Amino acid sequence: MRKRVFASFWPPKRSIRSIIVLFTLLILATGAGCARGKKVAETPRSGKGEIIVTSRPEGAVVIFNGNPRGEAYKLRPVEIKGVDYGRHSIRAEFPGYVGQVLEIDVRAKKTSVEMRLTREGAGRLVVRSDPPGAEVFIGSQYYGKADPALAVTNLAPGEYSMWLRLPGHAMERRNVIVERRRERRYMVVLDKAP
Repeated sequence: MRKRVFASFWPPKRSIRSIIVLFTLLILATGAGCARGKKVAETPRSGKGEIIVTSRPEGAVVIFNGNPRGEAYKLRPVEIKGVDYGRHSIRAEFPGYVGQVLEIDVRAKKTSVEMRLTREGAGRLVVRSDPPGAEVFIGSQYYGKADPALAVTNLAPGEYSMWLRLPGHAMERRNVIVERRRERRYMVVLDKAP
């Protein structure tokens, strides 16, 4: 009796074969329909592109893969042409701002990048000279006279070359370190010129 009840609910062999064929066709049709509408974006393996760099604030110096490429402005961005597809490093520096470094992956003919620099975390130097009144240059930029002292604020953390110049005295060069949100004081004694 149990066999008859079970047999009455189970479909015949022909129906099972039809259900399997129908199920297989349904899976194939669904898969083909999904793949037809979407194209998978493939990463180009070789080629060359162009990177267009702007900065905030405007005028930041752009360094691409360790080589300076110019100053970036909104109306006159830095255009780096003939860049191989792949990963590259871009650095932007501007006096008084914390420098920014971006690693970008070039995959298209044109890639636009905006470098945003901030004043957060900047440091401060206080420079005194003996005798007073020496002109102070930090990283090739003139900051004023140390008379009796000169405070240089909003410098990005890092190491800088500092030059002091005073008529009748030998020029003095020092490597100075700027620390994030800290003040460093330097006293530079200038020798008389021979």
